[in-house]
Amino acid sequence: MHKKVLFHVYTEGAGKPNQKNSKNLRIRLKKAFTLFIKRSIKQTYPGHTTGSDVNFVVIPCGSRDQAFKFFSRSWPLKKGDPIPLLLVDSEEPIHDDLEPWTFLTDREPWERPENATNHYVHLMVNCMENWFLADLGTLDNYFGPGFNTAALPKTLPIEKALKNDVMKGLKQASRNSRRGIYHKGRHSFDILEQIDPTKLQRKAPWACRFLKAMDDVLVHKKLNVSIRKCSLPNASDA
Repeated sequence: MHKKVLFHVYTEGAGKPNQKNSKNLRIRLKKAFTLFIKRSIKQTYPGHTTGSDVNFVVIPCGSRDQAFKFFSRSWPLKKGDPIPLLLVDSEEPIHDDLEPWTFLTDREPWERPENATNHYVHLMVNCMENWFLADLGTLDNYFGPGFNTAALPKTLPIEKALKNDVMKGLKQASRNSRRGIYHKGRHSFDILEQIDPTKLQRKAPWACRFLKAMDDVLVHKKLNVSIRKCSLPNASDA
Protein backbone atom coordinates (compact mmCIF):
# COMPACT_ATOMS: atom_id res chain seq x y z
CA MET A 1 0.00 0.00 0.00
CA HIS A 2 1.43 3.35 -1.05
CA LYS A 3 1.69 6.05 1.60
CA LYS A 4 -0.11 9.28 0.75
CA VAL A 5 2.18 11.98 -0.67
CA LEU A 6 1.98 14.94 1.70
CA PHE A 7 4.46 17.33 0.06
CA HIS A 8 5.72 18.32 -3.36
CA VAL A 9 9.01 20.23 -3.17
CA TYR A 10 9.55 22.22 -6.38
CA THR A 11 13.23 23.09 -6.57
CA GLU A 12 15.44 24.74 -9.14
CA GLY A 13 18.41 22.88 -10.52
CA ALA A 14 19.53 20.08 -12.86
CA GLY A 15 19.60 22.23 -16.00
CA LYS A 16 17.19 22.75 -18.87
CA PRO A 17 15.17 19.81 -20.30
CA ASN A 18 17.14 19.82 -23.58
CA GLN A 19 20.51 20.13 -21.83
CA LYS A 20 22.92 17.22 -22.16
CA ASN A 21 22.56 14.78 -19.23
CA SER A 22 19.55 16.75 -17.93
CA LYS A 23 17.55 13.59 -17.21
CA ASN A 24 20.40 12.07 -15.24
CA LEU A 25 21.00 15.30 -13.34
CA ARG A 26 17.34 15.49 -12.33
CA ILE A 27 17.39 11.92 -11.08
CA ARG A 28 20.49 12.66 -9.01
CA LEU A 29 19.12 15.94 -7.65
CA LYS A 30 15.85 14.28 -6.63
CA LYS A 31 17.72 11.44 -4.92
CA ALA A 32 20.11 13.82 -3.12
CA PHE A 33 17.41 16.10 -1.72
CA THR A 34 15.21 13.15 -0.77
CA LEU A 35 18.00 11.45 1.17
CA PHE A 36 19.03 14.74 2.78
CA ILE A 37 15.50 15.48 4.01
CA LYS A 38 14.97 11.93 5.27
CA ARG A 39 18.28 12.01 7.15
CA SER A 40 17.34 15.37 8.68
CA ILE A 41 14.11 13.92 10.06
CA LYS A 42 15.74 10.71 11.28
CA GLN A 43 18.42 12.70 13.13
CA THR A 44 15.91 15.00 14.81
CA TYR A 45 13.14 12.45 15.40
CA PRO A 46 14.88 9.07 15.76
CA GLY A 47 11.64 7.20 16.49
CA HIS A 48 9.78 8.49 13.47
CA THR A 49 9.35 6.27 10.41
CA THR A 50 9.56 8.99 7.74
CA GLY A 51 13.17 8.00 7.16
CA SER A 52 11.98 4.84 5.41
CA ASP A 53 8.59 5.98 4.08
CA VAL A 54 8.41 8.09 0.93
CA ASN A 55 5.59 10.54 1.65
CA PHE A 56 7.01 13.57 -0.09
CA VAL A 57 8.28 14.08 -3.63
CA VAL A 58 11.13 16.35 -4.71
CA ILE A 59 10.48 17.74 -8.20
CA PRO A 60 13.58 19.15 -9.98
CA CYS A 61 12.41 21.89 -12.33
CA GLY A 62 15.51 23.22 -14.05
CA SER A 63 15.46 27.01 -13.92
CA ARG A 64 14.08 29.05 -11.03
CA ASP A 65 11.38 30.41 -13.38
CA GLN A 66 10.29 26.86 -14.17
CA ALA A 67 10.25 25.98 -10.48
CA PHE A 68 7.98 28.94 -9.80
CA LYS A 69 5.74 28.04 -12.76
CA PHE A 70 5.22 24.45 -11.58
CA PHE A 71 4.69 25.63 -8.00
CA SER A 72 2.10 28.18 -9.15
CA ARG A 73 0.15 25.51 -11.04
CA SER A 74 -0.50 23.78 -7.69
CA TRP A 75 -2.80 26.62 -6.65
CA PRO A 76 -5.56 26.83 -5.63
CA LEU A 77 -5.17 23.83 -3.36
CA LYS A 78 -7.98 21.32 -3.09
CA LYS A 79 -8.64 19.07 -0.13
CA GLY A 80 -6.20 16.18 -0.18
CA ASP A 81 -3.72 17.83 -2.56
CA PRO A 82 -0.02 17.50 -1.68
CA ILE A 83 1.25 20.67 -0.04
CA PRO A 84 3.51 22.53 -2.50
CA LEU A 85 6.78 24.07 -1.35
CA LEU A 86 9.00 26.26 -3.52
CA LEU A 87 12.76 26.02 -2.91
CA VAL A 88 15.05 28.32 -4.91
CA ASP A 89 18.39 30.09 -4.50
CA SER A 90 18.19 33.64 -3.21
CA GLU A 91 21.24 34.46 -5.40
CA GLU A 92 22.15 37.25 -2.97
CA PRO A 93 22.11 37.94 0.78
CA ILE A 94 18.73 38.47 2.44
CA HIS A 95 17.91 40.13 5.74
CA ASP A 96 16.51 37.72 8.31
CA ASP A 97 13.43 39.89 8.84
CA LEU A 98 12.56 40.18 5.14
CA GLU A 99 9.60 38.10 4.03
CA PRO A 100 10.42 35.57 1.27
CA TRP A 101 7.65 36.73 -1.05
CA THR A 102 8.69 40.37 -0.65
CA PHE A 103 12.27 39.44 -1.52
CA LEU A 104 11.30 37.31 -4.53
CA THR A 105 8.66 39.57 -6.07
CA ASP A 106 11.01 42.56 -5.76
CA ARG A 107 13.65 40.57 -7.62
CA GLU A 108 11.63 38.48 -10.08
CA PRO A 109 8.59 39.19 -12.33
CA TRP A 110 6.56 36.65 -10.33
CA GLU A 111 2.98 36.99 -9.16
CA ARG A 112 2.28 35.38 -5.82
CA PRO A 113 -0.56 32.80 -6.09
CA GLU A 114 -3.58 33.59 -3.95
CA ASN A 115 -3.36 32.00 -0.48
CA ALA A 116 0.28 30.98 -1.06
CA THR A 117 1.70 32.46 2.15
CA ASN A 118 5.37 32.78 3.03
CA HIS A 119 5.13 29.38 4.72
CA TYR A 120 5.22 27.73 1.29
CA VAL A 121 8.28 29.59 -0.03
CA HIS A 122 11.87 28.77 0.92
CA LEU A 123 15.29 30.06 0.01
CA MET A 124 18.74 28.55 -0.25
CA VAL A 125 20.76 31.59 0.82
CA ASN A 126 22.66 32.52 -1.32
CA CYS A 127 22.78 29.18 -3.13
CA MET A 128 22.85 25.46 -2.35
CA GLU A 129 26.65 25.55 -2.14
CA ASN A 130 26.42 27.83 0.92
CA TRP A 131 24.97 24.82 2.72
CA PHE A 132 28.20 22.88 2.15
CA LEU A 133 30.12 25.40 4.26
CA ALA A 134 28.27 24.09 7.32
CA ASP A 135 30.08 20.76 7.15
CA LEU A 136 33.73 21.23 6.22
CA GLY A 137 34.58 17.75 7.45
CA THR A 138 32.33 16.18 4.83
CA LEU A 139 33.80 18.41 2.11
CA ASP A 140 37.32 17.41 3.15
CA ASN A 141 36.46 13.70 3.22
CA TYR A 142 34.63 13.88 -0.10
CA PHE A 143 37.40 15.61 -2.08
CA GLY A 144 40.17 13.80 -0.24
CA PRO A 145 43.91 14.58 -0.24
CA GLY A 146 44.76 17.97 -1.67
CA PHE A 147 41.53 19.67 -0.64
CA ASN A 148 42.31 23.06 0.91
CA THR A 149 39.59 24.21 3.32
CA ALA A 150 41.55 27.43 3.93
CA ALA A 151 40.49 28.61 0.44
CA LEU A 152 36.79 28.60 1.40
CA PRO A 153 35.01 31.81 2.50
CA LYS A 154 35.33 32.56 6.22
CA THR A 155 32.13 34.63 6.25
CA LEU A 156 29.82 33.98 9.19
CA PRO A 157 27.02 33.20 9.29
CA ILE A 158 27.52 31.07 6.20
CA GLU A 159 24.35 32.42 4.54
CA LYS A 160 26.04 35.83 4.32
CA ALA A 161 28.78 34.49 2.05
CA LEU A 162 28.28 35.80 -1.50
CA LYS A 163 27.49 33.24 -4.20
CA ASN A 164 30.50 34.17 -6.35
CA ASP A 165 32.82 33.88 -3.35
CA VAL A 166 31.40 30.46 -2.43
CA MET A 167 31.71 29.08 -5.97
CA LYS A 168 35.21 30.52 -6.41
CA GLY A 169 36.25 29.18 -3.00
CA LEU A 170 35.02 25.66 -3.75
CA LYS A 171 36.91 25.61 -7.04
CA GLN A 172 40.08 26.93 -5.44
CA ALA A 173 39.84 24.54 -2.49
CA SER A 174 39.33 21.49 -4.71
CA ARG A 175 41.83 22.38 -7.43
CA ASN A 176 44.46 19.90 -6.24
CA SER A 177 42.10 17.30 -4.80
CA ARG A 178 41.73 13.74 -6.06
CA ARG A 179 38.26 14.58 -7.48
CA GLY A 180 39.45 17.66 -9.32
CA ILE A 181 37.96 21.14 -9.48
CA TYR A 182 34.44 21.47 -8.06
CA HIS A 183 31.74 21.15 -10.72
CA LYS A 184 28.06 21.77 -10.10
CA GLY A 185 26.20 18.60 -11.02
CA ARG A 186 29.24 16.38 -11.13
CA HIS A 187 29.95 16.91 -7.41
CA SER A 188 27.12 18.95 -5.88
CA PHE A 189 24.48 16.24 -5.49
CA ASP A 190 26.93 13.74 -4.02
CA ILE A 191 27.93 16.33 -1.42
CA LEU A 192 24.31 17.22 -0.61
CA GLU A 193 23.63 13.54 0.11
CA GLN A 194 26.47 13.49 2.63
CA ILE A 195 26.38 16.79 4.54
CA ASP A 196 25.11 16.71 8.11
CA PRO A 197 21.64 18.34 8.39
CA THR A 198 22.14 19.01 12.11
CA LYS A 199 25.28 21.04 11.42
CA LEU A 200 23.48 22.89 8.64
CA GLN A 201 20.43 23.84 10.69
CA ARG A 202 22.69 25.26 13.42
CA LYS A 203 24.58 27.48 10.99
CA ALA A 204 21.96 28.43 8.38
CA PRO A 205 18.64 29.87 9.66
CA TRP A 206 16.95 29.91 6.24
CA ALA A 207 17.88 26.27 5.68
CA CYS A 208 16.50 25.38 9.08
CA ARG A 209 13.27 27.22 8.24
CA PHE A 210 12.86 24.88 5.25
CA LEU A 211 13.49 21.78 7.37
CA LYS A 212 10.96 22.95 9.96
CA ALA A 213 8.36 23.34 7.21
CA MET A 214 8.90 19.70 6.29
CA ASP A 215 8.50 18.75 9.96
CA ASP A 216 5.15 20.51 10.21
CA VAL A 217 3.33 17.89 8.16
CA LEU A 218 5.68 14.91 7.99
CA VAL A 219 6.19 14.70 11.75
CA HIS A 220 4.16 17.05 13.92
CA LYS A 221 0.71 15.73 13.04
CA LYS A 222 1.85 12.39 14.43
CA LEU A 223 4.07 13.44 17.31
CA ASN A 224 2.48 16.84 18.03
CA VAL A 225 5.80 18.26 19.16
CA SER A 226 8.66 20.20 17.59
CA ILE A 227 12.15 19.44 18.88
CA ARG A 228 14.21 20.82 15.99
CA LYS A 229 16.49 23.40 17.54
CA CYS A 230 17.94 26.18 15.45
CA SER A 231 17.94 29.92 15.04
CA LEU A 232 15.18 30.89 12.60
CA PRO A 233 15.02 34.07 10.51
CA ASN A 234 12.45 36.59 11.74
CA ALA A 235 10.46 36.44 8.49
CA SER A 236 6.72 36.03 8.91
CA ASP A 237 5.01 32.95 7.47
CA ALA A 238 1.83 34.92 6.71
